[in-house]
Amino acid sequence: MAQLELKHLVKVYPFVKVSGILGRRKAAAFLREQRQKPFTTNEGVLAIQDLSLDIQEGEFLVLLGASGCGKSTLLRMIAGLEDVTDGEVVMEGTVINDLPPEERDMAMIFQNYSLYPHFTVYDNIAFPLRNLHTPREKLDPIVRETARLLGLENQLNKRPNQLSGGQLQRVAIGRAIVRRPKLFLMDEPFSNLDAPMRQALRLQVKRLHRELGTTFIYVTHDQAEAFALGTRIALLRDGMLEQVGTPQEIYTRPVNRFVASFVGQPAMNFVEEVPLCWEGGRWTVDLFGQVYALPEALHSGLESRTPGQRITVGIRPVNIELGKGPHQARVEYTEPLGGETLVHLLLPSQKISAVIPDAPEVPVCRKGQDVCFQLNPSRFYLFDQDGNSIFG
Repeated sequence: MAQLELKHLVKVYPFVKVSGILGRRKAAAFLREQRQKPFTTNEGVLAIQDLSLDIQEGEFLVLLGASGCGKSTLLRMIAGLEDVTDGEVVMEGTVINDLPPEERDMAMIFQNYSLYPHFTVYDNIAFPLRNLHTPREKLDPIVRETARLLGLENQLNKRPNQLSGGQLQRVAIGRAIVRRPKLFLMDEPFSNLDAPMRQALRLQVKRLHRELGTTFIYVTHDQAEAFALGTRIALLRDGMLEQVGTPQEIYTRPVNRFVASFVGQPAMNFVEEVPLCWEGGRWTVDLFGQVYALPEALHSGLESRTPGQRITVGIRPVNIELGKGPHQARVEYTEPLGGETLVHLLLPSQKISAVIPDAPEVPVCRKGQDVCFQLNPSRFYLFDQDGNSIFG
């Protein structure tokens, strides 16, 4: 197992150099495009910006974020495949910035399987041990135990072209875990697989983590995957760490509006420019013509606020109840999601969405239908004008 500290990491990709006659115009245009990106310095494009994070021994940390936010770059910096522009990667108290990848005692699993096509499954899994000159009598039981953990006992004599996508990825995982490294790095390993196979492999990876007790760092843009696997989630945006916490903390106590909008499916509704009111010794807000008293749990977070100050109120679609209540809206369209339906509603001032379960007692909503709904103020999320959460 390994404890890892990331201290003020910075990664800058230098601007492309314009040289030569052929292609100079194309290169110059590319350079102008790079310089227009929002996060640039005189040296180049900022991919990771002053990022600090502690990763505990034996935990399963998921790096979550949209494409291009720096997740894979950060993982490659930890692995030694990308140079660190500034800051430190500290493993068990030792700075490893200049340590070659092969000396870091880490195993990395990529999106593509990268198996040797002329090797059998057995030989692919055994390859790292043979590179370490492990004696045959020790190598064989380790390979077979690894295959057992991954359900590959009956596939050992097959070659990669005889395997399914899920089996190929399990072989890649087996090749990574066979030498029992201190740290596992996984870069969107299941993105090429179909949904049922991804779910099955998630369960296997979770079981592996429990049995091996090794530190895992897993990159994904899929929040369902992040919530299913991670003991903690680190949410990135534009190379910066927005929030780190357990899946429950990230979902229930987002630190800002970006986190609240990114986490949770369907996405959170936001009602902007809502004035705060102080009435009868309590804070209230007026939403869609109805006054709601805010729960006392939020009052401590509102102590520094003044009546009339404007905030943003967030409401998750699952917390909007259709079929009763003081509010009226028209159904714009619906999205059946299997066990539930996402209903898009039109109000005079804005659009919102709600989730209703597909149950016999729940009325069916159709396009153009007028429906009523109600809100639960205990499930409101409050954000100030800068987008930061207001907690109690």
